[in-house]
Amino acid sequence: MNLRALTLGPLPPNPGGGSISRGQILNGLAQSGAAICVLAPISTAALKDGDWFAARHPDLRIIRYWLPTLSQEIRPPKGHQDVVELERVQVHRLAKELVRSFRPNLLIAGRERHAALTRELARELALPWCLWLRGVLTGEIVSGVAPKSKAAQFLDLIQSADLVISVAEHLAAGLDRSYGITGIPTIPNAIDADTFRPQSISTARRAEFGIPNGHAAVLLPGVLVEHKRPMDVLRAAELVIQRDPAVVFLLAGEGPLEDALAEFCRDRGMADHIRFLGPVPYDCMPALYNAVDIVVMASDSEGLSRVYLEALACGRTLLASDIPGAREVIEDGQNGFLFPLGDQQALADRLLALLGNDALRQSVGPVARASVSDRSVERSVGMYSRTLHRFLNGKENMPTS
Repeated sequence: MNLRALTLGPLPPNPGGGSISRGQILNGLAQSGAAICVLAPISTAALKDGDWFAARHPDLRIIRYWLPTLSQEIRPPKGHQDVVELERVQVHRLAKELVRSFRPNLLIAGRERHAALTRELARELALPWCLWLRGVLTGEIVSGVAPKSKAAQFLDLIQSADLVISVAEHLAAGLDRSYGITGIPTIPNAIDADTFRPQSISTARRAEFGIPNGHAAVLLPGVLVEHKRPMDVLRAAELVIQRDPAVVFLLAGEGPLEDALAEFCRDRGMADHIRFLGPVPYDCMPALYNAVDIVVMASDSEGLSRVYLEALACGRTLLASDIPGAREVIEDGQNGFLFPLGDQQALADRLLALLGNDALRQSVGPVARASVSDRSVERSVGMYSRTLHRFLNGKENMPTS
């Protein structure tokens, strides 16, 4: 049976690694012959540079619907329910229209937050549905930090899905270990190693990113939300700068914590050492990775962060909090480095040690790149294609009651 999937979830130019990963996989499936239609939310802010993603990927049928905000927070702010209902009404209307013209044979929830809405549609349209487990929400449930009521609701969604695919082995293993949910295949995030690769960056280019000549640079990429723990990085930065003033910290991203982070820097007299770059165009990210000395991630939960893969592919020194998502790709002291989650002093000490050891950082680079050599987009697309087609063929061959 040929795949005709109606998918729900954000795509670029919406921010976040999940949007990029979904775009890569869905476009790859469409180029391989599958019919893929995506209902993708968009906000006015995300469209400030136009819908360049749709223009670049004509094989995908992308239908946008408008939302006033595209929160990246796991615990959304007050007023979120109004946005949820607005999304629900638009998606139901569009899906009913598409069933007549597009005729999907599978619905896909491209991220956890759209699982409930996708199940609603699946029941209403009498179609099977697939859930892609991308990361933080599933990680919070597996680690036991999610509220019990929230965990119970989401576990019910997982168990009711016709097919579940995880982005990380630790998520699938955790669901098996803690809740007895077995048989979830894992298809990891992919990386374009031709785009993300080691390269020499000129002093002038480094200056464009706000890195003064003769200074070392530490990069924190990603959305500025609680679970990324950017304040841990700034508190560690304060300790680093006290001992080595020739270091700047770059924050590449935006989010609800940006104002509080900027105020912290001003209050501590360290604003001259911190660069708030805002959202950096994805095309510029390989140069930014290569312009810095260390890439740091302090998250308390990740599925399989694209930042890990991109930094490693660029041969950068990656320092991440010691969480299951990081341990899945980082072997401490070999292709990258780990520090205890939430320990700001340990983070500062590790940063200073790495900044003071050029030879160590240079030796790690080739090992880091080699460690992600098998994570190509083509391989990941092939895994998704085989998994989805096996599922559909199994459904087609099932006896009718």
